[in-house]
Amino acid sequence: MGKQILEVLIIDSNQILVEGYKSILANSSKSSYSFSVQVIEEINDSWFKKASNMNRWDVVLIEFNLTSKITIANSLIENFLLKIKKISHRTKVLIVTKTTDRYKIYNYIKKINPEGFLLKSEVDPDILFQAIHNIINGNKYYSSSIIQILQLQLQLRLDIDDIDRSILHNLSKGVKTKDLVKIVPLSLAGIEKRKRRLRDLLKVEAKNQKLLIEKASDLGII
Repeated sequence: MGKQILEVLIIDSNQILVEGYKSILANSSKSSYSFSVQVIEEINDSWFKKASNMNRWDVVLIEFNLTSKITIANSLIENFLLKIKKISHRTKVLIVTKTTDRYKIYNYIKKINPEGFLLKSEVDPDILFQAIHNIINGNKYYSSSIIQILQLQLQLRLDIDDIDRSILHNLSKGVKTKDLVKIVPLSLAGIEKRKRRLRDLLKVEAKNQKLLIEKASDLGII
């Protein structure tokens, strides 16, 4: 009995990496699947419009640099992946990234909810095949470093209590620190101490309140 053929779309502008992925998939002797691969370098308006016909693909493998900067390219990628997940129950999304920033990774997992998520440094034939097998069979596959990042983020959320969340929430709504004493059961000195602790927990430089709120939002704390 022949192997099941999986349709794979690779989205990556780095030809060396693309050839590496194609070589791994072509030498699939350890896999119960064989792979039909198409490659595109980037998501543009034309491909975004084709997303409604994406249910022909079993796997979309996309490699890109996660960033908090809002760019046209990244917005197209995010919207493209969200559209695929909305309209095609068949197509599984596998993200590969070199980014190790846990805040960005957590935010993208929360936003896109990909079936697979790998750090580029951890990708080898066995990992790639295992990821594809898992996601094709209805399971998620996150590489070990991604799992560690998620566990760290979960612990971080457990370290933040309701008073911390209230402080962050009200700051995000524009309430000034001096006015928080009317909302939370702490003195001004106690509130400032909490803010310093939160900046330490979230790895935010001193007195950068805007970034503190952004990171708390990204983590789902507020």
